[in-house]
Amino acid sequence: MVGLISLLIVALYVSAVWFLVSKVKSRKVKTIVLLIAILVPTADVIAGRIYFGYLCNTKSGQYIYNPIELDSKYFLELGDIDKSKFGEHPTGYAIAKGGEFNKIKLQALYDLENDSYFLYSKLFHIYKRVRIIKDKKTKGILSKSVSFRYKGGWAENIYNMSPGTTCPDSTPSIHAQLPQNTFVKKD
Repeated sequence: MVGLISLLIVALYVSAVWFLVSKVKSRKVKTIVLLIAILVPTADVIAGRIYFGYLCNTKSGQYIYNPIELDSKYFLELGDIDKSKFGEHPTGYAIAKGGEFNKIKLQALYDLENDSYFLYSKLFHIYKRVRIIKDKKTKGILSKSVSFRYKGGWAENIYNMSPGTTCPDSTPSIHAQLPQNTFVKKD
C-alpha cells in the first residue's frame, strides 16, 4: 500500500512539473522550473549530508576527561557471578570470563547509565546520542561518548522508512566501549 501511494505521489509530482513546463514559453524559465523541481525533493538531502559529515568529523567520538585506575576488587574473576547480566548460571545471571567490570561495585561510585537520545536538527532529521559517566561524589564528568544518526531528507521521512546512518560507525558502539576506555585496571 505504501508503495502504491508513493508511486501515486511521484506521478502527481511529475505531472505537475510537466504541466508547468508546458505552459512556459521561455527556454531559460523552463530550465529553472526543472532545476527547482529536481531540487525540491533532494536539496535537504545534500545539505543534510554535508551537515551530518561536519558533525561526524568535529563533534562525534569519545571524550575521556579523567581516566580512573581501579583496584582489582572492581573486576570480576573467572567463574564469578555477574549480577549485571543475564546468563546461563542457575541464578539466571551470567558467569564471568574474567576481567569484566563488577558493575554493582562501580555503580556505587559512578553513574554509568546516563544516556540520552534526542532530535538534534529538526531541519535535517539528525539525532544525537550522548552517554556520560559521572563521579557520584564530585558530580564531575569523567567521560562521554557522542554519536549522530542521519535519517535522510524530508521525502524519505514521510514514510519513516530510513533506518538512518550513524557515525562514528563502530561495532561494538562507542557507547558500549566507554566504560572500558574510562576505567583501567591498576597494574
